[in-house]
Amino acid sequence: MKFNSVINRIWKKFTITALLLLIAVVAFTTGNESRTALVYPPFKHTWGVVRATPAKLFMLVGNRAKFAEPMGLACVRLESWVDPKVTGADDEVVVYGINSNQNMVIYNKSMFELGIYGEHETGSAQLNHPWGVAANGLGQVYVTDTGNNRVVKMFNPKSELRYVSSWGTQGSDFGQFNQPRGIALDNYGKVYVADFLNNRIQIFDSGGKYLRSIFGLFGPAAVAAMDANERWSYSYGPSREEFLIVVDSLDSRVSKYSLDGKLLKRVLASDWGVSSAQMQFVAIDYFSQSLLTDRKNNCIWKLDRDLNLLCKFGQKGTADYQFDDPRGITLYRRFGQIFIAEHEGAQYYWVGVDLMNPQANWDEKTRMMSITGNLSETAFIDIDLLDASDKLVTRIGMTRGFAGPFKLVWDGTVRNFPKNGLTDAEQNQASRYQVGNPVPPGEYKVKISSKATYSSIKDFEQVQTLPVTL
Repeated sequence: MKFNSVINRIWKKFTITALLLLIAVVAFTTGNESRTALVYPPFKHTWGVVRATPAKLFMLVGNRAKFAEPMGLACVRLESWVDPKVTGADDEVVVYGINSNQNMVIYNKSMFELGIYGEHETGSAQLNHPWGVAANGLGQVYVTDTGNNRVVKMFNPKSELRYVSSWGTQGSDFGQFNQPRGIALDNYGKVYVADFLNNRIQIFDSGGKYLRSIFGLFGPAAVAAMDANERWSYSYGPSREEFLIVVDSLDSRVSKYSLDGKLLKRVLASDWGVSSAQMQFVAIDYFSQSLLTDRKNNCIWKLDRDLNLLCKFGQKGTADYQFDDPRGITLYRRFGQIFIAEHEGAQYYWVGVDLMNPQANWDEKTRMMSITGNLSETAFIDIDLLDASDKLVTRIGMTRGFAGPFKLVWDGTVRNFPKNGLTDAEQNQASRYQVGNPVPPGEYKVKISSKATYSSIKDFEQVQTLPVTL
């Protein structure tokens, strides 16, 4: 009985991870080829299952479904899944994935079973080459039914996705569509639809009533929204910024709009040193940063909240940290779980951190050192000075750095930090030097330890060591 119980737990753990992976995929790299902007979850969390394949999908659903042009993804924590008896954080989510060529939405009905919408639906409930999907914790799910030029509204009360209604026909009038693609929701109940061949974003209420449009676009394919009512969002200043991210112009231009349609900023993929791109899906994370999949360059681009490039993650291939035609991307903002769909599979990542181009420069004239680099993610950073035998001389700094350019200046003296900032061994080693005295000239090493502020913080730390002469 005890052996069977262990086997049961292992199988359930495998099934949970496989279910989530089979509906989505994830990835990352940098402008200087980021290595750890995204990281795979630890073995204890996934039992080693971080990548979905056609064979794994067959194990779960047999011949009922196969990977056939996977496209959009959405990830939410259903309120109906919340157990009031559980007081701790719960990271169990439902992921909806579009399987376009089979006219299906594949999703996890629970943490142990897959559901397939489109397997038996007929009439108005039947899909025709769907593209995008958006969802919220109330169980509302919206799909751009591209082949039928409409939006389909569905409802998932807890474990079964049901057809509710639809709106739209082919045409160019308000409320009509010509190959709708991306779709997004905000917390005010508005639905944003990328009306691809009509060169606009159309905005509706939750029941499909037309509200307004955003023009000045050319073939918009992707749209994502952030608003002040988003629960899992970092607050900047006294009020949170509200905005849309839109990809258009042959999938190579990224624009930021206010929710009422004012253009705030616009960048081109060519600004990042590539001749062309094919960005068709976008997600916005906890820090209002944008993650865009690029099918042509087989990577993910990560931009800060002002559309400045943070990093590029991934390259063509089927090995770890590589992508095969990445498409839909989604994340659960609370914990930083990321899913990305690709040609015939999916990957599962956590938000990691990479300090790119780290440098430690000592200025003999000013007796100051500057430690610089570029962060892929907001992170906690500890910087230590080690001697030639890797023993601690002093802790240079303990700080929190935001994504983007990073800089810390050190005055060349031994510093005193709270006891909880250093281990006892480090404190004892540092006590060999008098606090406030200059560090003697010589050969040293600067050790930089970085941890993302959430998601992988307890399981991943990037450590880099730089030689320096004082």
